[in-house]
Order: sequence, then structure tokens, then C-alpha cells
Amino acid sequence: MGLPSLISSLSLIDDRRSNKNKRYPLPLLLLIDFCASISKHDSCYTMQDYAQAHEASLREL
Repeated sequence: MGLPSLISSLSLIDDRRSNKNKRYPLPLLLLIDFCASISKHDSCYTMQDYAQAHEASLREL
């Protein structure tokens, strides 16, 4: 049996946001946070820049 993928593991986390606040899926937000963090982006602004720069490849995952 293979190891679960990162995105499938992130999909297991319960999303407790209200429906009106769910503009983006939680696993996508967590993936952006994870990738930006290991790329040494430590502020919300640099994480946003990272997400915009890598949007297409992140959505493919």
C-alpha cells in the first residue's frame, strides 16, 4: 500500500468555516500555506505573492 498524497491528507481536515466564507477549498489553502512556508515565505503578503506566482501549478494538484 502506497503512502497517501499530501493533498488527500489535507482533504481529511474538517472545514469548520461557514458556507459564506468558503471562497476557496480548504485543502487548496492549506497546500498554499505549506508550500509557501517551506519556501521561506513567512508573512501573509509573501504567501499571497507565492500563491499568485504558482496558481496554475497549485490548482493542478
